[in-house]
Amino acid sequence: MDICYWQVPMPEWDFPVRIVERTNEPEDIGTSDWSLHWHEDLEFQYVKAGAVQLSCQEGVQWVRPQEIFFANWCEPHHAVGFESHSRYYVIQVDLEWILGESWNTRLAQYRDAFVLHAQSFHAFIMNDSVLCGFFDEIIQEYALRESGYELRVKGVFLSVICHLYRHHFHPEQIRPNDACYDASFQYTRRILNYINHHFDSPITLKNLAAETGITTSYICQLFKRHTGCTVTQYINRLRCYRAISLIETGMSVTQASLAVGYNDYNYFSRVFKRFVGIRPTDSMKRIQEDLKK
Repeated sequence: MDICYWQVPMPEWDFPVRIVERTNEPEDIGTSDWSLHWHEDLEFQYVKAGAVQLSCQEGVQWVRPQEIFFANWCEPHHAVGFESHSRYYVIQVDLEWILGESWNTRLAQYRDAFVLHAQSFHAFIMNDSVLCGFFDEIIQEYALRESGYELRVKGVFLSVICHLYRHHFHPEQIRPNDACYDASFQYTRRILNYINHHFDSPITLKNLAAETGITTSYICQLFKRHTGCTVTQYINRLRCYRAISLIETGMSVTQASLAVGYNDYNYFSRVFKRFVGIRPTDSMKRIQEDLKK
């Protein structure tokens, strides 16, 4: 079975959380649900009625009311089936947004646990009323959007991360790859992790070859197959969206471009326009307008 890369369509670029309520009706089930796919965001499927059958490297299992399926960072997964009258929430969040402070080495160790030991977390979580309570609160805050809801949502997600780490993380239980999953995907995972840690420095195919132990031509082939884009395209897109996050904090466009690895502002501006659709200065104006509202 081929593995497809899916970029999660976050409704708001500066608040990378997506919560969608779904049923087993045809209009609610996208094609990406059925195909074996992966993305860089954490995903939780929280079932409220009926049942959803899901597949990942841990196996195939039915998830029933008050049970949760967890697809970790870059973990391939897909839906297999649904019972009638099923209702569930798909909750997706950017791990970098929760634990992405590059200066905070203490928090970085927990982020690395999710990235480097993704398969050591339970995918199917049963009988955990505490975790269900966290998601009930996140869903409610996200729906009501009362003053300060962004802070509350992020705070509860930190509780989710802590709870998963304490109760559903077992690094000694590394699971063997299932035969239906392409083992070469592990190389792509290592490449993605390297890029996410070094995006602000020059990255060459030789760097990635040294990191993974495979040839540069094989890296290009695998990365294109698993992500649908080249290594350079992925790095440029990542840098542009990291620059937006820095601009949002008050950093100038020039400072942001330097911080994410671009020494030539004109080149950064062209790349930004290609991937984001607007110029970096327009992005800053839009952020300033949002802050005035």
